[in-house]
Order: sequence, then C-alpha cells, then structure tokens
Amino acid sequence: MTVTKPKFGPQHYAAGTDIIHQGDDPEQFYILTKGEVEIIRKYPDGSEVLIDKLGEGGFFGEIGLLKQSKRVATVRAKTDVEVMTMGAASFQRWLDSSVISRQELDAVVDQRMETVGALQPLDLPAEPDDEAVQEEKPVAKGLPKLPAQSVAGMQDYEPGQVILREGDIAENFFIIAQGTVEVYYHENDDADTVIARLSSGNYFGEIGLLEGGRRTATVRAATAVTLIVFDRETFGRWLSHNPTSKNELRRMAYERRGATQPLPLSGVPCLTTAQMREVDRAMVEDYRIELIQMMENAGRNLAHLARSRFLEGDPRGNTVVVLAGRGGNGGGGLVCARRLHNWGANVHVFITRSDREFKGIPAQQLEILRRMGVPVTIGSGMVLSGMTNVDLIIDAVIGYSLGGNPTGMSAEFIRWANAQTAPILSLDTPSGLELTNGHIFEPAIRATATMTLALPKEGLRYETGKGVVGELYLADISVPPDLFSEPGLKIEVGAIFAKDDIVRL
Repeated sequence: MTVTKPKFGPQHYAAGTDIIHQGDDPEQFYILTKGEVEIIRKYPDGSEVLIDKLGEGGFFGEIGLLKQSKRVATVRAKTDVEVMTMGAASFQRWLDSSVISRQELDAVVDQRMETVGALQPLDLPAEPDDEAVQEEKPVAKGLPKLPAQSVAGMQDYEPGQVILREGDIAENFFIIAQGTVEVYYHENDDADTVIARLSSGNYFGEIGLLEGGRRTATVRAATAVTLIVFDRETFGRWLSHNPTSKNELRRMAYERRGATQPLPLSGVPCLTTAQMREVDRAMVEDYRIELIQMMENAGRNLAHLARSRFLEGDPRGNTVVVLAGRGGNGGGGLVCARRLHNWGANVHVFITRSDREFKGIPAQQLEILRRMGVPVTIGSGMVLSGMTNVDLIIDAVIGYSLGGNPTGMSAEFIRWANAQTAPILSLDTPSGLELTNGHIFEPAIRATATMTLALPKEGLRYETGKGVVGELYLADISVPPDLFSEPGLKIEVGAIFAKDDIVRL
C-alpha cells in the first residue's frame, strides 16, 4: 500500500468515492470540513449496511489508529466532500499534547464500536530498517502506548466566551467541530466590528501562526462551540510536509487579512526606511558607534536566535545555508555564519557577487570566513541545487535598500529558499519586502521568522498578509534610546532590551 505522508489542508473527494476501505491498514485520521459521508459495514456475502452518517466538523479514522486494527468500516462520500487529514505519527503526537482527557475520546470510540463489530488486528511486520520509515508509517511497529491522560485536542466554549484575543501571541490553530464563532476587532471607543462568522467545518487561527505571531482579531463563540485544537508545533509540522496545503492556507490568510488591522507590535514604535537611514547616520556621525559594531551585534543576535529557535539550543551537526548579499544586510549574515560555524554547525555560505565586489566591512567579514575555511560559494549553480537535508536557511540577501523586484542571483537565491522545506530565518526583513509600505516584490522570501533590528519597520506591520514575515523578533544593535528622540526622528523609546537582547513581537 502506498504510504501517504502527514498532510494538512483540504483533500477533495467526489460523491460516491470511498475515502477509506474496510480491511485496510490505518494510516490517516480525517476531519470533515465540507459535505457529508456515510459509514458502511460490508459483510462476506457482499451486502452493505449503512451504520452512520457524518457532516461538517465530524471526524473518522481514529478507531484503527487507537486500537491498532484494520479499518472496521468503509467511509464513502455521500456528497462532494473536503477533509483535512493527518498521518499516524502526527495523530499520536497530537494526542500526547492534547487538552481533554483520553477517556472522552475513548467514549466516542466505544460508542462507535457498538455498531461496527469485531476488530481485525494488524499483522505487524518486522522492525523497519531505519528511523525515516518508522516516522512515515509508525503502524509498522504499532503505536506507542498512550499515557493515561493523553487526549484529543477538543475544547468547548459557551456563547459570548472569547476564544482568542487580538494582540495575543498565536499558539494554536482551530477547526470548528460544532457551532458558530464571530471574528471581530475593537478600535478605540468604537463598537466591535464583526468581520466574519464561521460555522462547522471552518477553521481560524492560521494568520497569527503564518505571519507575525500575534492575533490580528478577536474570536468569540456566537453559539455553544466545540473546537478541535492543534498546537503550533503540529501545525508547522503538517505544513512542512505539504507545500501545496501551505500555499492554500497562505491564500486564505491573505484574503482574511484584508479585513483586519495591521499586525499589532506590542506598542513598540515603527520606523520608515528614511528614518532607519537617519538612525544609521546618527550612530556613526553623532555617536561614533561604528558600522562594524552594529554589524557584529546584528549577526551575533541572529546566530543566537537561530540556535535557540531553530537548532534546539545546540548547532552541532546541523546544516545551515547562509544566503548573503554584498551590503550591510549580507555582512550581518556573514557574522552569523562565523558564529554558527564556531559553535559546531555545518555552515555553507552562498554570496550573490564575487569577492571583489564586496566593499568595506562586509568585505572584511567575507575575508574572515575565507581565512577560517568556511565553505563560501559565489552564486548558486550545482552546489546550491545539490544541498539536501538542510536544517536552516539564513536569508541575508537584501536589506532595507530594496527599490524594486529582486533580480539576478538575488532572485535565484530567493526562489531556491522558498522551494525548500527547511525553515527560513530572515535578517531585518524578508528579502523582497519593501519596508515602508509593506509592498511585496516578486520574488520575495517567505520567512518562518524575521529578526528585525533596532526598531520594527512599518512594512513589517503593513505587509499585505501573504505571510512573508513569519514570527517577528526585535534585536538590539546598541542604538542609544536618546538617539530616537532627537529632532530628526522625534520618537520616544524606552529600555526595550532591558531584559533580553532579543524580544518577541
């Protein structure tokens, strides 16, 4: 039987199609988001008996996964349907991090078992040859034993109860199993502005997870509501296995973001591109804080964030690709590459131009890497296209000086990065995003996370919801708070970095 990797996002079945077959090995768990299915029990004489029907928000496929048995019934699309699915490994991890008792899920299974008859145990084959096979189809060894309180992530809300609030850090994704919710925002002293009503089979919470980490609107229960809940890790794992579904969710997030407000940034003021240039000028000319100091601070903080957020606190043995332009943004990326190399990562640097076209401090950083023996490749070619099993991509191709669509090698680097499954961490801005008005040029990096510098830029708030920024972090490059209050800027900034050099926005 063909193994289907865990997937998130809609799968379509035409009316009359068998979605799962009685007697098959269990490989997927299904959530019905559109249409209606019939549960059918087949008998040796060829007869079929309809034992149940499920509508939007219903789920099926859990019995085989939990009981380690072959499929006990056939599920057939009564109408054209859409389902969301997850593989056995993701289903197990979801149970292990869930929010209601295992007994509640068992109650559903027991009720269904009363109508479907005896189970047929799985014929468990020999131990798989490698870990990859086990991850892809864990039923080959049998599912791990579940802890006593492990759960399906389902939560109930009463009418009027707030499910998530605008401005909160986004941690979960929700599918509506039953009931209706209202999506709204509240601005100043005005009444609530309801921008959507979602009912069974619909989902919400994807915008904050795909974009900037904070909720762009508030969601409350309009009726009694039952939600199926997935945490950030499970959501991200599904998307990394299926770029097509990821693109579909980005499209939906883009449509929904048109009705919401700019991303909230915790009250931290934002800079335009012109103001950022003034900060750079004042740092060097008025305060005598040199570019090499700012670049070192930027690259060091980027390496720290890469280590803590994406490399599980230990870069050793991880493969990191650093894509760097010839300007200040690229120089920060080269500093990051040096530090990750020193910490034991397998770092590969790719630069957009030849060494002789690098000038000033970025050229110095490049020479240091060459002297250290860090692999540095000019352009892409066969070397970059042959990079496999990459754990992290650092985007330091283009900074705030972008004036149009990326071209040449910069564009090639961006397209290569977007085609990979590895997470992308951008320095200051995703390459291809205009930082004053949020215009997204073509191509543009679709970052998993962005670490911006000094203060966030306006474009990071106003990017058009296509999900290019990802999680947003702010890093200290030693700009004195008094600098921002001077006549050229007139911005009041407190001690943002009093507790840490990097803060989550």
